[in-house]
Amino acid sequence: MGRATVETFSNAVGNGWRCYGYDARGQTTNSGLSVTADGQTTTQTALMSYNDAGAVTSLTYPNGEILSSNYDNAGYLRSLYFGDTSSSDPVAFLSGQINYTNTGQLSGLDIGGNGAKASVPTPVFSTTLGYDGILRPISSSATVTGASAPLWSLTRTLDNVGNVLQTTSTVPTTTGSSVTDTQSFCYDALSRLTWAGNTGTPLGADHCGSPPTGSTTPGYSHVYAYDAADRMISGDAGTMVYGDAAHVHAATSLSSVPNQYASYDVMGNMTCRT
Repeated sequence: MGRATVETFSNAVGNGWRCYGYDARGQTTNSGLSVTADGQTTTQTALMSYNDAGAVTSLTYPNGEILSSNYDNAGYLRSLYFGDTSSSDPVAFLSGQINYTNTGQLSGLDIGGNGAKASVPTPVFSTTLGYDGILRPISSSATVTGASAPLWSLTRTLDNVGNVLQTTSTVPTTTGSSVTDTQSFCYDALSRLTWAGNTGTPLGADHCGSPPTGSTTPGYSHVYAYDAADRMISGDAGTMVYGDAAHVHAATSLSSVPNQYASYDVMGNMTCRT
């Protein structure tokens, strides 16, 4: 079948080997690694099994721990639990429920929990994912079971070419409340960022998000500009100057830093920065 079964290696500090086993379909069923160094040999082996569709149904780690998979009739992975089919219930789940959209994108994932192998256990926490009409991810969230506020929540708006126009994120604080940050962004006709902020009015570009509102985090807004050579000439750090004729795209000074900012060698490597 032309598949490697054994590899050996050695150097000044030790030696070892790798070995591989396959089933009749050519699927890897075991993978071993042995390393001898400083007079000690460590050998580890992982075992895999598959269903008729070629999907992994169990994985045995070198320490003997087994992770098993459940699939639906369409071949989608639906849960992962520790143990195998002979393990007595309840078992611990890595993921007790995995959901998908009608077009096959991951839409939800439950992490942790204990229960029967065929059950949907109560998770430790859950995540959700959302997509727009052309299947671009636009939202995600995670919730700890029993918590009053999400672990995180993020939504974003995209323009027709994929630039992020606005994001809204919510995360908990150490005091049990939450903070929300809404940021908007603007881009020029070349999709270069020209404005970013969580307060104020987006300006100076062809593609802009809505004016940001509702942020409970410290406010900011920055304007960015570029020259005809596509170089950023101003931003939140100040104004940039490109004064090296041999390296026209390498900034040599920055208005927020006194004196010369940077110099370069003939290969374009930065040799000095103040």
